[in-house]
Amino acid sequence: MSTFEPDIVRAIIKNALPSKEHDKFEKRWTKSVNDHVETWSASNLHADEATAHAQFTWVAHVVVYIEFLHERTKPAPRSPTGMKPLPLTLKIPIYGPHFGPPQHLHIVKQTPSGKVPKVRIEMTYLKPITIIHPFYHAARLSVCPCCHGNNLS
Repeated sequence: MSTFEPDIVRAIIKNALPSKEHDKFEKRWTKSVNDHVETWSASNLHADEATAHAQFTWVAHVVVYIEFLHERTKPAPRSPTGMKPLPLTLKIPIYGPHFGPPQHLHIVKQTPSGKVPKVRIEMTYLKPITIIHPFYHAARLSVCPCCHGNNLS
């Protein structure tokens, strides 16, 4: 399971992009995360629980990360059928499909010595998530499990 730390992953991806794209990337990422959290908060019966917002926010970062990877690797819309996905640059990390939230150890180890770690209590209750997405499971998701047909549109 990959430990997914949104701030670190976002910074790595941002630094892998050309500098002229940094602001656009940050705005798009933040807007996407906020949109997901807002939608899930409005439609989830458990949205009023103390840890719900932290869980929604963390999962939204995971989803936006996967959307970014998928967008970067999917073939062009008019490409021939059966074309392989485009490769990612080596500067962009690939995590998943099992994502674990940052643990207390990560927070402690990233805190400078002599300082007290800033642990937000709701972050300690985050649950891991497994993502089923074509980026990870393209071969399995492109064929019907019952009839083995590939007309899934």
